[in-house]
Amino acid sequence: ILSDKYKEHFLSPYLVHYYNDDKELTLSNILNQKDINKGVFDFSGSILPLSSEGKTIWLSFDVMNRSSKAFWKIDFGNSDMGRFGLFNSIESYTYNYIENELIENRFTDQKIILTDIPINQKSKIILKLEMINGTPATLPLRLLHQDVEPSSDKNTIFLIKITLLIGMIFFFS
Repeated sequence: ILSDKYKEHFLSPYLVHYYNDDKELTLSNILNQKDINKGVFDFSGSILPLSSEGKTIWLSFDVMNRSSKAFWKIDFGNSDMGRFGLFNSIESYTYNYIENELIENRFTDQKIILTDIPINQKSKIILKLEMINGTPATLPLRLLHQDVEPSSDKNTIFLIKITLLIGMIFFFS
């Protein structure tokens, strides 16, 4: 349940993982819950470990928006938070149960997903992650209030640059 009291929600404990070994999953399969297997990750931490098999992973979570804001951000975290791995592609959709409407979410320049979650309504957020084969991934997946700044690797890059600069100064002095 989203509220104005909490502006950040780690999603790992609430994610449903869909899989079907013999055929490819579609949005329709997931929304209709037909011909699919699903499971809840047995994981309560903030970082979600994902496979390195290069498969497409479908995730979803239901959310009830009791906040005063309809716009929220899906943040994939940064390396300081435990993000690791590469993806070929990422798609995101929001399904409104009351309107029976599916909307494709959009990415921003900051590599976050903007989603419209109607106020006082239940919605399902669906993520399709196409993994790169041989690369394990971990995601500190979060849902952020529209006023919260998403995570960034700028601080990490800045610290690396400063460390290299100091090292060069000592090396050449």
